[in-house]
Order: sequence, then C-alpha cells, then structure tokens
Amino acid sequence: MKNFLSAFFMSMFVLFMFFFFGGGLIFENVYGILMFSSLIFAAFITGFMSQETKITELENRVKALENQEGEYD
Repeated sequence: MKNFLSAFFMSMFVLFMFFFFGGGLIFENVYGILMFSSLIFAAFITGFMSQETKITELENRVKALENQEGEYD
C-alpha cells in the first residue's frame, strides 16, 4: 500500500505539472481528470514495482538453489 500511495502522489504531481503548463487548455475539469489519470498511472507503476519485487525474490531463490546444488557435487 505504501508503494501504491507513493506512486499515486508522484504521478499526481507529474500530471499536475503537465496540466498546469498547458493541459488545462485541453480539458475543462482539470482536477477531476488529474485525480483519475493519477489513479490509472499509479496502478500501472505499482504493478511494475510488484513485478520487480517478485523477480528479485525469484532470483534469490534460484541462487540459493544453485548454491545447494553446488554443495552436493
């Protein structure tokens, strides 16, 4: 949850900067679109971060298994 909230606020800040410097000309309700797009963006970022964590855990398990295999040779 901590990773999601940090990704949400980071994406909200980046999108706020985009909307402040010209995105407001495109959309009428800037704050509603900002919150919605930040939510979508944060969900994608959180998904990628969780995949990175799982890949790192799998790499550690493979290394541990390789070390165990080397001990029996």
